[in-house]
Amino acid sequence: MAPTLVHLPNGQTLSVSPVFAGFSFKANDLNVHQSAFPPGWTIILESEVELDDDDDDAAANPSESKRRSYVRRYKVPTLHSDNMFISAISNPSNIDFKPATSPTRQIAMMLWATLWWYFHQRVQETDAERKPKPNPHLSRGVHTNIPTEGMPKGDWRINIKREGIFKGRHLLPKLERMGIISTEDSCVGANIDDRSGEGWTRMFVSQRSFWLIDARIFLFTLSPTMHSPFPGASPYPSRPGSPNREDLLHTWMNEPRVNAMWGAAGPRSAQEDFLKKSLNDKHSFPIIGCWDGKPFGYFEVYWVKEDQLGRQLSSHDFGNWDRGFHALVGEQEFRGPHRVKVWMSALVHYCWLADSRTERVLAEPRVDNKK
Repeated sequence: MAPTLVHLPNGQTLSVSPVFAGFSFKANDLNVHQSAFPPGWTIILESEVELDDDDDDAAANPSESKRRSYVRRYKVPTLHSDNMFISAISNPSNIDFKPATSPTRQIAMMLWATLWWYFHQRVQETDAERKPKPNPHLSRGVHTNIPTEGMPKGDWRINIKREGIFKGRHLLPKLERMGIISTEDSCVGANIDDRSGEGWTRMFVSQRSFWLIDARIFLFTLSPTMHSPFPGASPYPSRPGSPNREDLLHTWMNEPRVNAMWGAAGPRSAQEDFLKKSLNDKHSFPIIGCWDGKPFGYFEVYWVKEDQLGRQLSSHDFGNWDRGFHALVGEQEFRGPHRVKVWMSALVHYCWLADSRTERVLAEPRVDNKK
């Protein structure tokens, strides 16, 4: 089911709890961040299951069969049948925190965080089988003899209902202009009457488009007032400091399997020199990767055209803004193909967001790397 703790890209965390007909989101970092995330909100999330009339005509003409449906409580994500809206918002006291300058932007932020949680849901995840998202194959209107592999595919999406907080006349049009929700109806918003009628009732967010949104557009925090009991900066003992990079590299680089590929084993001074050189490199920069806050690996992201790799490739093989990366997983518990799939997709996703001109992300494993 849904994870109880959600890690947002800006380092903040949210607790998610099932409630009647939906889920409650609560901020965990009210008193440790420089400014506070809104305390919480509640969403209504449901799945609408479609049924076909079970008769001979429907079987002979599946595309013309009558469509019926019923609504059930959300259990696992579906490809197109999940509906969601924000039903309530818990705002902090105006005595302690300044109100959001733009209420619409605050709602967009909560919607973005909710979608971040939703699109990380799993249909099934066990030792025997791992299904990271709903089955993309579309069976409606397709002949029963067609194998699954031959069926058309659809994008995973969630429908945004015009209820609760979203029932306002101008809110959904604003969210659509902000790029966080979409519609297939090209005439939506053509005039004022459409904005208050049926034109804004079939809005949705697809997983494909959501992953292209830069989180920095929507994530922000509220600032404490002058006399607020909540601190304006992190109290020193309340938040753990960043791990010492030299200590991590010293441990990882002295692992025999790592040293075989990187050749940077040795005393601590060797890793200090290694890191200093990486930090001063003008064509790349080093990254410490964290998994749920725990450091697990070292990465270098570089511009291919300025790297040695660029001199080995034809100019047709890469563009001016294409990037590449080197990777080192130092912690044993984070090794394995199931882990690689997650951290590699996250690293490549960062490269897309960092510069929209990037068209390819390259990797260059050594010829003797059997992995």
